[in-house]
Amino acid sequence: MPGSVTTVPIQPSDASVALVLSWANAMVERSWVEVHVLGMTGEPISGWPTARVVSDGPHARPIWGENLTLPLDQQFRLRFILHGKARLFGFSFVPASNPQ
Repeated sequence: MPGSVTTVPIQPSDASVALVLSWANAMVERSWVEVHVLGMTGEPISGWPTARVVSDGPHARPIWGENLTLPLDQQFRLRFILHGKARLFGFSFVPASNPQ
C-alpha cells in the first residue's frame, strides 16, 4: 500500500524554483514517487497535475506537464505519495535554471 506525507504550507519564492527529490528504490511499474501541488484547502492547484517520478537518486526532478517550476503567486503544500519500496530522504528547492 502506498504511504504519503504532506508538507506544511510553503511560501512561494520571489524567483522561479524547481523541486528536487532525494529518494531511492525505483523499480519500473513497482516503486515510484508521486508529487501533488496542493492549495491551502488540500485540493490540487489547477495547472499542476500529478507528477510521477520514476528515476531515483539525489537530484530527481518532478515535472508537471509543461510546468518545471513551482507556483509563485500563492502558498501551497506538497504531497508525496510513495509506492512500492520507494524511500524519500528529502527534498529541496533549486533555481529553475539550475541543470541539476
